[in-house]
Amino acid sequence: MDNIKNSKKQLPKLASKLTLGMALSATVALGVGCDYAKTAMQSELKNDNTALQIDKQNLVNKPVEENSDTTDIQAVNEGSNVVQIGSRNKSDETKKDIQSNIADKDFAVEVLTNKVAGATGILKSSIAFVENKKDSIYPVKSEKTETSIYDFEYELNDNDEVVIKKYTGTDKEIVIPEDFNGYSVVEIGSSAFYNNRNITSVTLPSTVKKISNNAFYYCTELVTVNFNEGLEEIGDSAFNRCYKLSSVKIPDSCLMIGSYAFYYCSGLVSLDLGKGVQTIESYAFEHNDSLTSITIPDSVTLLEDRVFYQ
Repeated sequence: MDNIKNSKKQLPKLASKLTLGMALSATVALGVGCDYAKTAMQSELKNDNTALQIDKQNLVNKPVEENSDTTDIQAVNEGSNVVQIGSRNKSDETKKDIQSNIADKDFAVEVLTNKVAGATGILKSSIAFVENKKDSIYPVKSEKTETSIYDFEYELNDNDEVVIKKYTGTDKEIVIPEDFNGYSVVEIGSSAFYNNRNITSVTLPSTVKKISNNAFYYCTELVTVNFNEGLEEIGDSAFNRCYKLSSVKIPDSCLMIGSYAFYYCSGLVSLDLGKGVQTIESYAFEHNDSLTSITIPDSVTLLEDRVFYQ
């Protein structure tokens, strides 16, 4: 009987092993090792469930000692009703206690099973949430090593398209994404990278149609700019005084190059003007002393003053 009583005392401990706190702890652990947290929790649940099953089986297999001692049942007269006079063996009481404890064990196992199911549901929901949201919460760089959208200040224009207003990051090599959370990047705004003396290269996506005035003005360490087809306009002084810029290939889609656009890019040794350029405004390539030859495409209809003045 003492063993049975001790087993009953242990039931609440075994049945309450898994709490909502455990489930939430496992959820929090997603950020530092979801698989490890899930495996550890399931292992502990399995151990607890096994312990309950063994304890239950021990009770089922426990031999019942025959006991000749009996408990007398006294007759009770209640008018014409008489409670049966007889006796019962104490072993019957022991059997009932065992059956009761087995029922308790079954209930504990059921509670534990329900908690496992509940915790597993919470864990699966948390994993799904992280998987669905991780890209928007913590942007992951793509194979092109795109610069994080959180390194930019931007606004949406009237067409719900992104205009980059300012770069606030510290990367040297900038790869501008095609979109910010589904909104296409179409313009590098005025002075977005103004006086940035850290960046060395910039790659623009094909979605960018315009590089606004002074966008990369005085980026003294900028060596390479990769334009893509889709660009239509390069604004005034967009790359003014980018002394280390060594080569420029204007895409065929570009129609206009503004005044002073590449003014004083003294390190520029190679210039390839796209076949679609129509307008090159004044001073666009002035003081590019390292340039030795330039081919102007037939598409150009307006070539203003001092475009290539040395």
